[in-house]
Amino acid sequence: MRGRSGRQGDPGSSRFYIALDDELMRLFGSDRIKNAMEWLKIEDDVPIESGMVTRGIENAQKKVEGHHFDIRKNVLKYDDTMNEQRRIIYEERDRILSGENLKPHILDFVEELAQSWIDTHCSTEMHPSKWEFEEMWSEINHFLTLPEGASLETLQQHRKQEPILAQIKEWAEEHYNFKESLIGPEMMRAFEKWCLLQTLDQKWIDHLRNIDQLRDGIGLRGYGQKDPQLEFIREAYDMFSALKHRILEDTVRFMFKLEVKEDAEVKTERKVEETGTNRDDQTETNNSPTRRSGEKIGRNDPCWCGSGKKWKKCHYPEEG
Repeated sequence: MRGRSGRQGDPGSSRFYIALDDELMRLFGSDRIKNAMEWLKIEDDVPIESGMVTRGIENAQKKVEGHHFDIRKNVLKYDDTMNEQRRIIYEERDRILSGENLKPHILDFVEELAQSWIDTHCSTEMHPSKWEFEEMWSEINHFLTLPEGASLETLQQHRKQEPILAQIKEWAEEHYNFKESLIGPEMMRAFEKWCLLQTLDQKWIDHLRNIDQLRDGIGLRGYGQKDPQLEFIREAYDMFSALKHRILEDTVRFMFKLEVKEDAEVKTERKVEETGTNRDDQTETNNSPTRRSGEKIGRNDPCWCGSGKKWKKCHYPEEG
């Protein structure tokens, strides 16, 4: 790199030491200079003081610096996209760690999920008679645990989206309050915090891996006459939207499918497991071949049981 060598504001001077087979000269016209030196029969140890060569080196260095600047500029543009996503995730994580009540946040998750189910299976573009209530009911039961009074027939009575959304929210809040009454508000808040943090961290790590893979191969879009930078921004946005939806789904499914058991039930299950293990061990012991101690019997000798058969035809398969 060329720089100043003076002090106290003196611009100074600089001298280049470069070989014709260096990468800089190899990429920018070393053949022409090399041919000129061979034609003039200049020795290898003679310094080249020509102004043309000096200007050629300066121009080559400017081109290389400009090329690397463009690379860094594109990297910064890619980083700007990721920085915005990182800011959103970290703000959400700080909000979880701040200790605020996360129950309204999770119920908002339920509302967003329910609205997506309704938009998919009960779209306003379809006639209510063609709404897919069975498919929507299957998705509801996959993510939520509903109270005993909930039924598919109750949803099928509605012909507008708003009553369906209100009914799903009512069922979800009723079951959530019931579960909270079983384990207590403090324990429920701890579960909410732990669940959101685990889900957010794991999904964010997976998202960063996918973004790295996208960035490694996004340059190939240029062969298809597409701007790699615009393609990266578009796909990164789609991937981030999918990330938020996965966080929402996993959090809701975990919190609503979480089963609360008393200590007596857990102890009973442990006893059943231990009993099952002992039974299996006993079965394996009974199925093992029996060994008879005493004098060794030959294969063709009469069997010790008195059946009159040879030992190899009688008890040998069991004892041998």
